[in-house]
Amino acid sequence: MPITKSAKKALLVSMRRKKENLVTKSKLKGAIKSARVAKAGKKLTPELVQAFYRQLDTAVKKKYIHKNKASRLKSRICQGYREDSVGKLPPKVKTTIKKPAKKANLKSKPVQK
Repeated sequence: MPITKSAKKALLVSMRRKKENLVTKSKLKGAIKSARVAKAGKKLTPELVQAFYRQLDTAVKKKYIHKNKASRLKSRICQGYREDSVGKLPPKVKTTIKKPAKKANLKSKPVQK
């Protein structure tokens, strides 16, 4: 048990943060699990994806997970999501790149002194 006043305060803060982290952890794990189950069953809906993203962003904001991990999880869950929800993706349209118009040959006038 802590002896000093500052150590007692630190213990209270630590306990409070532990509770908050456990709540964040359980919500995040539930969101990840439900998204993975939905993806496996090909029943990933926009609402589920939105809730999944929200939980990941909250965990990043609270510094529970790193932003790169959140990005990786989002990428893996939504991999193939568009094909599943829309059907077959439309073919890529070839675009011709137009060259910029040539500038008129404007010679600068000599500056008079």
